[in-house]
Parts: sequence; C-alpha cells; structure tokens
Amino acid sequence: MGTQQDLRRIAQLAADAADSVSYGHSALAPLLKEMQALGEVLPGLRPPSAPLSPEQRAALDAEIEAGFDNMPV
Repeated sequence: MGTQQDLRRIAQLAADAADSVSYGHSALAPLLKEMQALGEVLPGLRPPSAPLSPEQRAALDAEIEAGFDNMPV
C-alpha cells in the first residue's frame, strides 16, 4: 500500500482530472449550441420529417447543389 503522501497525490490528481473534464464540458457547451443552430439554417443538414422517395431526394439534392453553385467565391 502507498504512503499517505502518495494517496494524497493520487487524490489530488483525480480531483484535477475531474475539474478539467468539468471545465471542458462547460467550455464546449456554447460551441455545441452554435453548431446545432447552424445545422438548423444550412440546407440538407436537418433530416426531413418523412422519408423521401428517390425522386424527391434527387430533386432536393439538385436544388441544394444549385444554391451552392450560385455562391460567390
């Protein structure tokens, strides 16, 4: 078994790791919200509410592609 000093060091490392994970989660939360909001406005990223037929999917893909072709460079 380790000494008291070793056990304190291990406990401190575990606490530091937990703090890092907690900070990382809270720091990335705004980025996740921004990505979700962006996904709502970009065409083709939100799945349709009902399945599309192959013809409907091709027409939607063509419409999306035509919109990108007209984007300025």
